[in-house]
Amino acid sequence: MLLVAAAALGLRMLGLDGRWLWFDELLSVNFANHGLFETLVTAARFDVHPPLYYLQLSMWMRFGQSDAYVALDSVLWSLVAIAFVAATAARLASRAAALAAALLLAAAPAAVLYSQQVRMYAFIMAWLAIALWAWQRVVERGRIADAIGAAAAVLVVVYSHGVGVVMASGVCMFPAIRLAGAGVRGRIGALAVGYGLIVVGSLPAIGFSGSRGVLHTLTPSLADVALTLREILFGWDSWLAAAPPAAATAVAAAISAFCLWSRASRAVFACTVLMPVGAVLAISYAMTPIWLTRTIVVFVPFVALSLALALDDVRAEWPRMSAAATATVVAALAAATIQQQLSHRNGDDFRPAADFVRAHARPGDAVYAGLGPYETWALLWYLGGPGWGTPLSFHDVNPAWRRMLDRIGEDWVRRLRLLPTQDAVRVGDLTVTSQFARPLEAEVARRLFVVRKLDLPEIRPEGRSLVDRVVLRQMTVELWARP
Repeated sequence: MLLVAAAALGLRMLGLDGRWLWFDELLSVNFANHGLFETLVTAARFDVHPPLYYLQLSMWMRFGQSDAYVALDSVLWSLVAIAFVAATAARLASRAAALAAALLLAAAPAAVLYSQQVRMYAFIMAWLAIALWAWQRVVERGRIADAIGAAAAVLVVVYSHGVGVVMASGVCMFPAIRLAGAGVRGRIGALAVGYGLIVVGSLPAIGFSGSRGVLHTLTPSLADVALTLREILFGWDSWLAAAPPAAATAVAAAISAFCLWSRASRAVFACTVLMPVGAVLAISYAMTPIWLTRTIVVFVPFVALSLALALDDVRAEWPRMSAAATATVVAALAAATIQQQLSHRNGDDFRPAADFVRAHARPGDAVYAGLGPYETWALLWYLGGPGWGTPLSFHDVNPAWRRMLDRIGEDWVRRLRLLPTQDAVRVGDLTVTSQFARPLEAEVARRLFVVRKLDLPEIRPEGRSLVDRVVLRQMTVELWARP
């Protein structure tokens, strides 16, 4: 198993050095690059997700803020997920099933890619795997201490993502289905304690998430579902990911049939994969759109676990066939993952834009970001480094926020630093501001860098002429100067 862990770590380190952070990751580091209290207030103020993930990231970032270092946090959580998926497989079946589950998850392209993301998804996979392992202990032993541990793991998920309750729903259903199928009643008390803690403990998180809105989720069409299945099963930027979405749908159907056929994997697959994915679909159609690959990817560990359990069923009668099938699938996934990791480069234009400004800037120049506050913070992370400032000091105050501040009262607004204190940020010899902070006409510097998205209207500073320009993938940076 140590060799599996080493191989899993090696795959997760591929391509890590040299990549830069994309927009959502830059939000993570900007929220977490402070003390715990300020991280809590910043995440509660600006993000749609409860803040627990950012709090642990804040502690991790006390020892480093480089791109590779902050991504290593997710890499390590991904290894934790592998360990607990293997431990659960050993409890449910055998050591051979544990090895197969560890290998499948170690090589899974989607799990590997998200293990490098400075977001909460690897963190959530780990805690879902811990929760399932703890629930299985409840099924076996019926101890209240195990139920409390399972509830705590579930609440970590609930307080780390806006739909954490949905993500954890299948894991929580698993022990009830197992106990009902076994006809065991003596362990219902421990289960009730765990469920009660989850229900009561989740209420604040549900209230928090219910008050937020997300714009990039969707109510999926059949094509969207097929595309998501391809990404979950085959990953990105590889020969395997080049398969048509219909092929991924067929593979997903075959995996489902195989795992439901197997007595060993039936309950696990139905509870931890089919049920929560179905819940995401149902909520997206009946209530509010929450479908997104990132919402579904957290169930990849349980696909690996279910496949391992089903293959272990086959091993009882056809050991060579089971071993050959496992080796073939792992080899195909590993090959696709290696290609994916060597070719895939996450990262928006914020670092290239900052690099252009630094390469051409002179003392006294100014930077005007034709961006919102979130994008401006992302640019500042690479332009000024992690010490550029804090989102709580440099942001806009929209009407809804102003109404809330009026209800809170002036004293608490001051204590919690809920009003911006700056309309510009000093980065070395540069002055950086944005359209949300002050108008373009207020910029008096002779030379002015203008950063904007390509899909937004041009920004033309009066009294200046265009000196230089770089066009990136989504953004452009222009240098304007007075005659």
